[in-house]
Amino acid sequence: MFVVFKPVWTILAVVSLSLTLLLGLMLISLQKEQSAQSQEIREDFTWNITQVEREGLVFLDSVHRYRDAPQQENFENVTLLFDIFWSRIYSLEEGEFGRFILEVKGTKESLDILKKSLKKLDPVVARIAEQPQQHCVTIIDETSRSLKLIHVLANRMSEHMMNKNESKRNRFSKLYTNALILLACTTVVSVVLIILILKQQFKLDHLTRKLEQRVEVQSADLRTSRQKVLLLSQAVEQSPASVVICSENGEIEYVNAQFEKISGYSADEIIGKKPNILKSHKTPHELYEEMWKELKEGREWRGELCNRKKNGELFWEQISISPIIDEETRVTRFLSIQEDITQRKQYEQRLLHMANYDDLTQLPNRGLANDRLGQAIRSAGRTGDLVGLLFIDLDNFKQVNDTLGHEGGDELLKNVALRLASCLRSCDTAARFGGDEFVVILSELTTRDDAIHITKRIIGAFSKPFTIQKSKVLTTTSIGISFSPDDGIDPAELLNNADSAMYLAKAEGKSGYRIFGELI
Repeated sequence: MFVVFKPVWTILAVVSLSLTLLLGLMLISLQKEQSAQSQEIREDFTWNITQVEREGLVFLDSVHRYRDAPQQENFENVTLLFDIFWSRIYSLEEGEFGRFILEVKGTKESLDILKKSLKKLDPVVARIAEQPQQHCVTIIDETSRSLKLIHVLANRMSEHMMNKNESKRNRFSKLYTNALILLACTTVVSVVLIILILKQQFKLDHLTRKLEQRVEVQSADLRTSRQKVLLLSQAVEQSPASVVICSENGEIEYVNAQFEKISGYSADEIIGKKPNILKSHKTPHELYEEMWKELKEGREWRGELCNRKKNGELFWEQISISPIIDEETRVTRFLSIQEDITQRKQYEQRLLHMANYDDLTQLPNRGLANDRLGQAIRSAGRTGDLVGLLFIDLDNFKQVNDTLGHEGGDELLKNVALRLASCLRSCDTAARFGGDEFVVILSELTTRDDAIHITKRIIGAFSKPFTIQKSKVLTTTSIGISFSPDDGIDPAELLNNADSAMYLAKAEGKSGYRIFGELI
């Protein structure tokens, strides 16, 4: 029997070895394909194009501001943001992203169009101070077309990336299926070979070998499990995000090093306590109720919370909390992954402030003033109150600019804003409309006399000189007043009426006021 079956063993051994080698090569290819696919998924090629679009929008906003207030500071901001926008577009063709973008049909031509558009705008931006209004319109139109082209380019690249990833997933799936088939064949051949050898050569040791094999498999599984646990532990401990594990009743059982670093609490201080130790009382109570409702029903919760560190400092976190469910579908623990997004929140607040407030005086700008005027009119419509609108123009401001220069004029405008605010009530709003024009929105008025009293207070306050660059400067105000609903319920109409009254007050000798309803 040994002589008869020996060639069969040899053949099976050769086949098994060949299949094993082939399987090894296929697994290596599979691992490389998976790594490449994971890397491809991690790389966000659309981020660069989104940055270009964002810089374009910021540049476009600076041109709008310069058109409304063509000052040197705004001019420098326009040229700086144009250079940033320019460099962002040229950076699209650099490095890995540059090689990727050449794969997308039509993107090279689109980039050439964008660069031609930028070259066309370059001399216009440089000479924007010569004809601010005309050049600003040209820049806005050309930049808007460029942003539309960038948006189309982003969509095209995103679609290309999706198709590319889909192709790779299909190839990975096919390779994985072939590996499983090959593994099955290798297993079958190996099993047959082992059976033959055991039956012919190791009958007496059959039970012993079978036991040894079982012990070996279990040991390998145990080692693999330990390695996985060690790897997971290292990954969690070294994670850049805070990781917190809580018991079913919400008590903290584990925190990683990043949590200790961000919160200021050590593991010994925090374990056994509940996460509400981080509460800042800045987050609505309803949000916590919604969170616990989702978690107790076995669903994941994601959201943003404002928390407080051990030293009292507030910080924002993007939090994802997942319930850990056992084999009987019971929630046993909660896993929380927390990312510090404080800097992102601060940046968003700065952008919001820049969009709604005047850079020089820190008063609300034209857009925010229009919005608040509309709110005041709607509120007065419900309560029956009056809304007063003061349109204020500084008398002889050009003379101050000519005498003290733009720096002196800017210093005067800052002091004007402070003095104007000191004359108002807490419910009133002062805003700068541009140049030396200001508006004041007077809410919750019961009679016109209330508005006239505040107007006289402002005129009296401006009868005192300002100290600008160690010099005494006297600048009075001419004020036009309109009322809602008597003079209109539309913000634009109310502003036009107050503006008309202001010009009449200025024509009558300045340092005075006129009411629109009394112009006839």
